[in-house]
Amino acid sequence: MLEDLRILILIQEKDVKIRDIERRKVEQPRYFEELKQGFALKQKNLETLKEQLKKCEAERKTLELDVEAKQASAQKYEGQLFQVKTNVEYKALENEIKNIKQEARNVEDRIIEAMEKVEAVRKKIADEEKYLAGEKDKVLIEEQRCKDELVKEERVLEELRAQRQELAGKVGRDAYERYTLLFENKDDAAVVPILHGACNGCLMQLTAQVINEVKRSTELVICENCARILYYSAGK
Repeated sequence: MLEDLRILILIQEKDVKIRDIERRKVEQPRYFEELKQGFALKQKNLETLKEQLKKCEAERKTLELDVEAKQASAQKYEGQLFQVKTNVEYKALENEIKNIKQEARNVEDRIIEAMEKVEAVRKKIADEEKYLAGEKDKVLIEEQRCKDELVKEERVLEELRAQRQELAGKVGRDAYERYTLLFENKDDAAVVPILHGACNGCLMQLTAQVINEVKRSTELVICENCARILYYSAGK
């Protein structure tokens, strides 16, 4: 294999790893930020539940005060029953007491519903607090993992760049410039093998003449369709 081509393949191996690490360096903080935002949203939902609980408890308290007021009114009217002078007045007062007691019972039913609602919201809050306690630990662990990973990958990145720089000094200028331009403009690779008679970059079938030129390896050969640098790998 042409020496420049062999070195370009090695450089590309380093460049692919460098590109992958640099992408992860961008993606990891973004991923962790999304993780934190998700946790913050769950915390906000918990605060909403706590506000809902306050309203439910206030509603229950209002209903309890209403029952107490109605019961007090009924007792007051019951005390007046023996003070009325006619049967008509007695019946009217008796009906009023009956109506007030019925209203009180209706409110008591609503109090039971309010109490059940309070308990349901309390359970939701307890479940959410338990869940968030675990999630908080996960977020902290994930944050540390991301930081450790970035530190580790930064060291790997430095080593790869040093190795790449050493290789770049061993390849011809024209070949290196062609490769660099291609790699910067292609999302996958600049140097690709011939696979089943086709360019492995664009999958275009190659002529027998082009394939033979690549096999001879006397100079760099490019794909006429995508301009990638071609190399031949035995068995492919």
